[in-house]
Amino acid sequence: MSSAILASEFIFVLANALSYSFFFKHRQPFRTERGIFIFQAASFLLLVGCTVALPIFGRPLHEAYLLALAAVGIHGIYSLSFLELWSLTEGSYSLSVLLFLDRNRGEAEITELESLTSIAAHKTESRIDGLVRIGLLRVVAPGRVSRTAFGTAVACVFGLVVFLTNGRPLNR
Repeated sequence: MSSAILASEFIFVLANALSYSFFFKHRQPFRTERGIFIFQAASFLLLVGCTVALPIFGRPLHEAYLLALAAVGIHGIYSLSFLELWSLTEGSYSLSVLLFLDRNRGEAEITELESLTSIAAHKTESRIDGLVRIGLLRVVAPGRVSRTAFGTAVACVFGLVVFLTNGRPLNR
């Protein structure tokens, strides 16, 4: 019976991917980073919630606990992969270059590719707007931003993660 529940967790994740691909991606709220995140978070909470509720339906507590851990792992890996792939395809400069070349029989002058630099500017502007909206940055003057106290705390946490994983921050 546990294997049937585990299989249904995989089916749930597959249904999530298919429902997004064929239905939700065409809806405006699900075309933004925030919309995608909310969609994945709601799906994750639903899956884990259903798994945690198994003792109500007579499953032993220890089994429900293990299945909930499996659900967290399965959906966690799926959601992170989904979000990463979505992010890479959304406004990716490299993907834009490849698509540009595809539309031009596979080759182009480098000067022709310079028109694609507006992607980076738009992505930067969009990212900064998002950081202001969630309170990590604040606009201090036209064209100038600074970190909020919350932004500083988040930067410290990320800095600690980089330190603990022996990684090097970008641009240093």
